[in-house]
Amino acid sequence: MSVLEILAAPMTQIGKIPDHVALILDGNRRYAKSRGLPALKGHQAGDAGTIMDTSFQVIGNWEGLLPVKLQHRMAHLMIKTRHFKPYRFNMAVAYTGRQGILQSLNAFPDSKDEIMDNLRPSEYLIAQAQHLVDMSPVDMLIRTGGNLRLSDFMMWETSQAYIHFVPETWPEFSFWKLVHAILLYQVYRGSAEKVNTPVEPNEHNFLDEIRNLRWTRIEHLARKDTYHDGGNLDFSSKCAQGLEKILHF
Repeated sequence: MSVLEILAAPMTQIGKIPDHVALILDGNRRYAKSRGLPALKGHQAGDAGTIMDTSFQVIGNWEGLLPVKLQHRMAHLMIKTRHFKPYRFNMAVAYTGRQGILQSLNAFPDSKDEIMDNLRPSEYLIAQAQHLVDMSPVDMLIRTGGNLRLSDFMMWETSQAYIHFVPETWPEFSFWKLVHAILLYQVYRGSAEKVNTPVEPNEHNFLDEIRNLRWTRIEHLARKDTYHDGGNLDFSSKCAQGLEKILHF
């Protein structure tokens, strides 16, 4: 960050900062095309910087559609950063909102046992059963690139979110555009109270059971990853490099 950006950042603390921000990173190819560059250069121009102290998780049908080696690498990074705090980075891969809701519904057992006795689909379970940890509702969704639609992205999670569309492509989305988005969020949604839905004990048990099964499967995939970091970098830096390699895969 520049000195000016560091000095300007406290402006956003005038009101409530969104806890959960979702991004639709649109416009990378158009950015490259407008400059006579290959499409890959547009994606590289839109890469995030170093991500530290952040757990990395993937949502979507990544196990069904991605190359096997990339699945192994993603699983490895998810396992290694599983307990990193305080931030969480969720990457949507081969994902649609409808598929996510269907995944939650398909997680419900056909037959009940003692743990699942009287378990029924609820708003909380439909929102959470597709994720490896509890995910809070989206506070603000930003879509770059000028398209005024959600494109089936996190429809359930964004039901109460402030949605911010910008004409600039993702590589052109600057610090100042983010500040502008946060200030508008504070105007339109910053005073909204979050509704805490009561959660039944058997709902927690159900989520623990299906998530443990998923983590076991991810650990199995991670053990097949042949990628190894070299040098003497600290572990957070290694994980950040691993994420960068995934983005460039």
